[in-house]
Amino acid sequence: MSVTRIWVFDPANNTDHEAGGLRGRPNATPEWAENRGPGWASPDPEGSGPRRPRRVRAWMVVASVIAVVAIVLAGLGVWQALRVRGAVASCESMTSQATAAGTKLTKLVQSDEMKDAEAVTAD
Repeated sequence: MSVTRIWVFDPANNTDHEAGGLRGRPNATPEWAENRGPGWASPDPEGSGPRRPRRVRAWMVVASVIAVVAIVLAGLGVWQALRVRGAVASCESMTSQATAAGTKLTKLVQSDEMKDAEAVTAD
């Protein structure tokens, strides 16, 4: 039994090479060997040759959405922490002012001037 070898011209390298596993299958002209442009194996002037379709993978979309949600939640957490910190600082300030006013009032009530004022009668 004689083996028939199939040879294919490769215009990119300007060489012939054996087509290996094509024996017994229809010998179709490879896409790169079609004479589409003005010269043999020259690229299309518009670049409108066959392209692989762009597919957006679902896991990329899911990962992007999860990342955006995580960033938004982290931002909201930081914002809330800053609001609480500001409220606590404001409460501490008001507490110290109220304590100071209470101390001042207590001193005024217990002062000698207040005792003299209480001693005054309508007579």
